[in-house]
Amino acid sequence: MSAPRPNKPAKKRLTRRGALILGGLGLAGAAGLYVGFDVLRRNALDNLSAGGPPNLGPNAWLQITPEGRARLLMPKAEMGQGVHTATAQIVAEELGLPLARVDVDLADTGVLPVDSFGTAGSTTVATLYPELRRAAAIARRMVLAEAAARLNVDSAELDLIDGRIVRAGGPTALNFEDLIGGRQIIELAEGETPAYRPVADYTIIGAPAARLDLPDKVIGAARYGYDARVEGMRFGKVLRPPRLGATLRSADAGAASTLPGVVTVVNADGFVGVVATTQEIANQALSLIQAEWNEPATPATQAQIEPEALRPGGFGGDLIGPTAGDAEGALRGAVTVIEAEYFTPAADHAALEPQNGTAHVRQVDGAWRADVWASTQNPNGLKSSVARALGLDANAVVIHPQYLGGGFGLKAVNEAAAEAARLSRAAGVPVRVNWDRAEEFQHGYKRPPTVNVLKAGLNADGALTGWTHDQASGLVISAFFPAFVRPIIGRDFGATRALNPMNYYAVSDHRTRAWMRDTPMRTGSWRGLGLLPNIFAIESFMDELAHAAGVDPLDFRLRHLGPSRLAERVRGVLSTVAELSGWASTPLSPSTDGWVRGRGLACCDDGGTVVAQVAEVAVDTANGEVRVERIYCAIEAGLIINPDIVTAQVESAVMWGVGSTLIEETRIENGAIRAVNFNAYPLLRISQAPEVVTRILSNANEGPFGMGEPPIGPVAAAIANAVFAATGARLRRLPFTPERVLARNLHNKG
Repeated sequence: MSAPRPNKPAKKRLTRRGALILGGLGLAGAAGLYVGFDVLRRNALDNLSAGGPPNLGPNAWLQITPEGRARLLMPKAEMGQGVHTATAQIVAEELGLPLARVDVDLADTGVLPVDSFGTAGSTTVATLYPELRRAAAIARRMVLAEAAARLNVDSAELDLIDGRIVRAGGPTALNFEDLIGGRQIIELAEGETPAYRPVADYTIIGAPAARLDLPDKVIGAARYGYDARVEGMRFGKVLRPPRLGATLRSADAGAASTLPGVVTVVNADGFVGVVATTQEIANQALSLIQAEWNEPATPATQAQIEPEALRPGGFGGDLIGPTAGDAEGALRGAVTVIEAEYFTPAADHAALEPQNGTAHVRQVDGAWRADVWASTQNPNGLKSSVARALGLDANAVVIHPQYLGGGFGLKAVNEAAAEAARLSRAAGVPVRVNWDRAEEFQHGYKRPPTVNVLKAGLNADGALTGWTHDQASGLVISAFFPAFVRPIIGRDFGATRALNPMNYYAVSDHRTRAWMRDTPMRTGSWRGLGLLPNIFAIESFMDELAHAAGVDPLDFRLRHLGPSRLAERVRGVLSTVAELSGWASTPLSPSTDGWVRGRGLACCDDGGTVVAQVAEVAVDTANGEVRVERIYCAIEAGLIINPDIVTAQVESAVMWGVGSTLIEETRIENGAIRAVNFNAYPLLRISQAPEVVTRILSNANEGPFGMGEPPIGPVAAAIANAVFAATGARLRRLPFTPERVLARNLHNKG
C-alpha cells in the first residue's frame, strides 16, 4: 500500500497561454484542469521521456541522388559522439550501398525531419535505428522491384550488394543509380512490412568504420557555431546581472551609444544589449551602460546548495517506480539496519565551445524571416524559442545547425541564438552573439546538487530485507517548464534517472521517493542527468551493505539479482568485469611510499544499457590525494552498430566521471558563481586520466540501446568503493578532494 498523499491543491483553470505551453511540451493531454492526478502525471512523463522523432515516411529520411548516393537527412547533432557515422552505417547496411556512398546532411529545419526531442538522453541510435532501417529497406525493395521488372525475374531472386544488383550471388548489368537515382522512394501500402536483412548477415553494422566527421575536423574545414559568418554580420553583447537573483531596475546607454563602431543599443522589456562592428567594441560599449539592479534582500550563499538546505522534503515526494511490500515494517524486523546520506554538488558543463548564435532577421517579400546558425542539440526546439523571442510564427524561422564543440545537455537550450535574433531585428543587420567563458560559468545552467538518503536492513543470513530511498535534487528537466506545470508532472524525471535499482535487484519490501528543490543558481540537464549522482549513492550503499554483511561486494550483488531478463544482463556484465579485472584472482600491486591501493565495483542500468565497472585507485595517506589508475568496464548495449564508437563513448564517459568524482564543484561566493575561468574550475588533466579497459558483450537480438551516458553511471561509486577498500574511509560526498579524504579516518596506512 502506498504512503498517503498530501491534500490536493485547489483546482485551477489554465489560461489559453498555459494550455498552448502544455501542448508544446507534449502535455496537451494535461491541458484540462490543473490537478495532481497520478494517471495524468504518469502519461505526461511517458510523453516527455520517450525521445526520438515521430514515425515518418522514408522520404523524410533519405534522398537518392541521380549519381546513386544516399543522402541521409540528419536531425541529430554530431558533438563528438559519432552518431553521424553510426546512422550512416545503418542506412548502408540495410540499403546495400558501400558506406562511402552515404552522405549525412545536417540540413536546415526547413528540410530536416521534425524531431522535437533533439539529441539527448542517449536516444539517437536507439530511436533512429528502426526508422532508418525501415526507410532503407523500403528503398531497397523499390530498387529490387524495378530490377526484377527489367530482368523479367522474381524480385526474391535478387539482392542489392555494394550498389549492384546481384542474382544468385552473381552480378548483373544493373546498378543502384540506374534504377532509383533522383527518384522519390515509394512508400509501402498501409499495414505492409518491408523485408529486412537478417541481423546475422550484417557486415557493416557491428564493424568498425572510419568516422565521417573526422577528416573535416582534422583539416579545420568543419563549421562550428563559432565559425558562422554572414555577409554584413555585426557582433552583439548582452547585459547580464552581477549576482544570482538580481533583476534589472533601469539602464542608461550613456556613452555606449556614441562610441565609434556601435551600430545600436537595445533596451526593451528588461533586455539590454549592444551591436557593434567588432566584438571588442561591443564588449567596451556594454561596459559603458549604466545599469541599476534590484538585488536579493539576502545574497545567495554556498549554504543554500549544501546538504543541510537540500535534504528530502518540500515540494514533491513522489513515489518512484513500483513500491513493493512494507519497507518500513521490514526495516523494523531487520537484524541490522544501515543508513547513509550521499551528496553530489552542482557542476558545470565546461564545454570547449561556449554557446553561440548568429541570426539574420529581416523582411522578405513583406514577411519577417529569421535565419539562425548555431551549435544546438535541438534545432526544432531552438526554432520555437527564437520564434517566441521575436513574436513570430515558428514557420518564419529557419535553423542552420552547425557542429558542436561539446554539448553535454548545455546546448539543448541555446540562449545566445535567441539573443542574436533580437539584436539582429533591432539593428537591421545579421548579428552574432558568442558567450565567453565567464558568461558560461556565471550565467549558464548547472548540474543540480543532489542528496540521497538510503536505509536498508539485513537479516541473520546477510540478505537485504527492506529498502527505503529518499532523494532531493535541484531541477533538471523541470527547470525548463513553467512553474505551474511542475505540480502536474509531480517529479523531475531527469533528476530521478536510474533511481530505482529494483528493476534488477530483488528486495521484496522497498520504497523510493523524490523531491524537487529550488536553488539560487540555474540548473538543468548535464551528461546523464541524475544518473551519476543516483548511482553514486545506490552503488556506494550496496558496497556498505556488503561489508556490513561480511560478503564480497561482487557476491553480494550477484546474490541479490532477481529473475528478470534485465537482472540476467546485469549478471553478465558483473561477471565479465570481475573476470576482466581479476577481481578475485589477481592481487593489486603492493602499496608503497605511503600510497595504498584498492579495487571497487559498481553497476547500473540506463537507457536499456547495462554497465559494470571496477576501479583501481591509489590513495596517498599523507596528503589525501586519490589517483584513479585504471577502470575496467563491461558493457552490454544490445546490437552494436560500431564497436569503436562504443569504446570511445565509454572512455569519454569515464574521463568525465573521474573529473566529476575527484575535482569538479560549482561554488557560490559573494552572491555569484565563483568561477569565471578554469583557474577556479579545473578539469581532469591528461596526467590524471586513468587507463580504461573495455569489453563489449554481444547481444545482437535486442536494442540497440543508449551509449552516450550509461557508462558515466558507475564511475563515482566504483571509485568511492575502491577508496574504501584501500583506506577504510567511506566517502559520501563528491568531489573527493584531498582535504575531504584526510578528514576521514584512514585505517590502512600501507
